[in-house]
Amino acid sequence: MANFVYQDFVPDEAKQLETKRTVKELAQKYGLTETQAKKLTLEACKGISWAKDKFIRFILEYTDDSIFTEEDNLFNFPISMAPSKQNFEKSLADIYRMRSKAGHEGQPFPPQVGLGTRPTVSIHAMTQFQRDFKKTGTGFIVPPAAWFERVVNLALLTYIGRLTNVTKIAVADKVY
Repeated sequence: MANFVYQDFVPDEAKQLETKRTVKELAQKYGLTETQAKKLTLEACKGISWAKDKFIRFILEYTDDSIFTEEDNLFNFPISMAPSKQNFEKSLADIYRMRSKAGHEGQPFPPQVGLGTRPTVSIHAMTQFQRDFKKTGTGFIVPPAAWFERVVNLALLTYIGRLTNVTKIAVADKVY
């Protein structure tokens, strides 16, 4: 959905230059001028899908503060363990990166990913929560999948609501 909504999205020049920083550095090492190296770097960015940036932009635009203030009425996951509003964008980037590593590199998900889908909590998940809490002062760095799915669902419902001018969408006894 994010790729469709932002099909023409390209990040600003600074982000593109940072993404392909090594191209620019190598071009300058080979004697290209600053301007030539910059042009080459921007050319090297053509064809990048920017899927992660589109995804994060979509979620940020189509969610509201309810994900930070309201308990989930479907999954048993305390809101106090979710990422804070201040860490929201970073958490989305971490989730995207982790899902990519799991899908493309076979990296396992961290133990907390299954939290909220069953009545028990593993000691491994609680240990990870303590580690993450020490780093962030809030919840998990990479939150459970149940929280993530709630965020994505809210974004999709909000997008569809705006697109169709439907002002109320009822899902699992919650009206959006």
